[in-house]
Amino acid sequence: MKVLYVSRRFYPDATGGGQISAYYNAKAVKALGHDVSVLTFTTGKYFEEDLDGIKVYRFPIIYSRIPLLSHFLNLEGMYMQIAYRSWRFVKKIRPDIVHLLNYESSYMTSWILKREKIPLVETINAPWVCGTGNCVNPEKNICMTCSDKGMYRCFMERERPGIAGRVKGLVKYAYRSMNMAEQRFFEGKIDRFFPISNALKDLFVRNGYDEKKLKVIPLILPPQEKVETDLKQRLGIKPDDRVILYVGRVTEDKGVHRAIEAMRYVKGAVLLVIGRGSYSKVRTDYYISLEKMAEEYGLKEKVRFIGYVDPKDLKEYYSIAYLTVSPCWWFEGFSRTLLESCAYGVPAIATDVGGISDVIEDGGNGILLKTTDTKELVKAIVSVLGDPAAHERMSRRCIEKVKAEFSLERVGKEQVSEYESLIKEKAGR
Repeated sequence: MKVLYVSRRFYPDATGGGQISAYYNAKAVKALGHDVSVLTFTTGKYFEEDLDGIKVYRFPIIYSRIPLLSHFLNLEGMYMQIAYRSWRFVKKIRPDIVHLLNYESSYMTSWILKREKIPLVETINAPWVCGTGNCVNPEKNICMTCSDKGMYRCFMERERPGIAGRVKGLVKYAYRSMNMAEQRFFEGKIDRFFPISNALKDLFVRNGYDEKKLKVIPLILPPQEKVETDLKQRLGIKPDDRVILYVGRVTEDKGVHRAIEAMRYVKGAVLLVIGRGSYSKVRTDYYISLEKMAEEYGLKEKVRFIGYVDPKDLKEYYSIAYLTVSPCWWFEGFSRTLLESCAYGVPAIATDVGGISDVIEDGGNGILLKTTDTKELVKAIVSVLGDPAAHERMSRRCIEKVKAEFSLERVGKEQVSEYESLIKEKAGR
């Protein structure tokens, strides 16, 4: 079977876990003996490469520099360029199936490729049926459907008061409304969707997607080996102190302030905050406020701000970690960082929102928080730090779960089975 993956970015060009997951997707199918190619995009020149037998073709994306209009032109222009390149490439290699690895790749692409009569599948890795992308209303409660009126209210209330804020909110709302209308049209051309968690599947069903076209295919990550490292010494952490990790975007909806506040009541441990405030900026206003919070609470030695760490260098941090925390309050479609933590045998404490429970079993390989109360987070951290036997049991369960549910072989076979089923279905029409 000849499989073509289309992705806006592809490993090692990674801005987040999605690009790493895309690589494992392709690697799993290749390992089962299939012909795998990847069409992806870069800001540099065109080039081809071979990654573990996977043929990767990287085409340049041309961006506009027109003031004020650049954001709109670059997004819509990117969609058109991806669609055009995909169409030309498909006509050249004639794959048996095309797998779009993110929603950016499906705009226009699905409509154009539908005319080639090649089966199309798409991975759903985020709650993009929500206008603002996090399924949280202005009261900070998770909402499961996105009405036009609700989206308008969300955008208007997220901006600063005053005329400038209202105009900005209105522009964002107008653009996203158009964007979502495009999205629903182009998504209608997809034959099958692969949400990466049960929560995402449920969300899309609630928003009008056909449940028969939705099949949960989780992310892939094999167990990882810890390494011997002197990282604790280099960071000036006492040998007996346990390391607690937060890994991810450092934003308010991720609840990082709760983790820092919790450290006021935790002894014998150090929190390492790994990540940046946004994709383009390490120290945002929120990031700076966290640094000030740690200083005001006298936690300079107990809370360390590491900043961005390249995914390939995270191995050292997971190797010294005793525990990972994710006190978010928004709808997480899945959490690759928690899956990575489990792959290294590091138990996790996380809020039970979205697809988190697909990774973390409460009392099994970690603890699921039922509220956003910092006291509950403190209690969970203290309980794990104070019970070495429970920690060891959770650590073993982490590895068992990764092997059983997220392995290359297991997920790869499930994915290939869906491909073959869809190809037969389309051929029989």
